[in-house]
Amino acid sequence: METVKGELVVYGKVGEDNRFERIYFKTPSFTNWNGLTYAVLGEIVPDFPLCNKSFNMSYSENDR
Repeated sequence: METVKGELVVYGKVGEDNRFERIYFKTPSFTNWNGLTYAVLGEIVPDFPLCNKSFNMSYSENDR
């Protein structure tokens, strides 16, 4: 599904009795962390908070 920060993916693993054994979530912040690493390349350390805030990342993977 599409959220404010990007795509939220939910998928599950089904067992022999067609019941969910495991449910997986991939939040937009998880996907966007790679972009942040490229954004801070060549920047000085004090610029990190500005780069980080511009991506509006979720540290606890609780995107709403």
